[in-house]
Amino acid sequence: MLGLDDSRWSNLTGGCRTAFASRPLLARLETEHGTAVVSHELWEELYHQGDAGEASYASVPPLVRVHRKNGIIDWNRYAIAAIIELARNKGTIPKCRSGWKKIILLAIREPAEIGAGET
Repeated sequence: MLGLDDSRWSNLTGGCRTAFASRPLLARLETEHGTAVVSHELWEELYHQGDAGEASYASVPPLVRVHRKNGIIDWNRYAIAAIIELARNKGTIPKCRSGWKKIILLAIREPAEIGAGET
């Protein structure tokens, strides 16, 4: 998982296939209570017409971490993680880096466990 201070974020692409550094938005999620605007921006950039990019994949673990830390049930966290996972399995998107696949799969399972009250 990339830390939010990792410089590699600036080299990743989002769902629109353009460079998208999602780390400022992810950092805002940690500090702001009114996250509707941030969630909307993440939706717009991380998933676009069935496509996701490396920034999308890399954003899943921090989204889950923020979700767990804040303790606020927000459907956006579940939906973004799920739709990125669905896009990952399409043949038209770039393959996620091999080291990220396991991290992403674990991160996607975590919101389900939180929602089910298992953690």
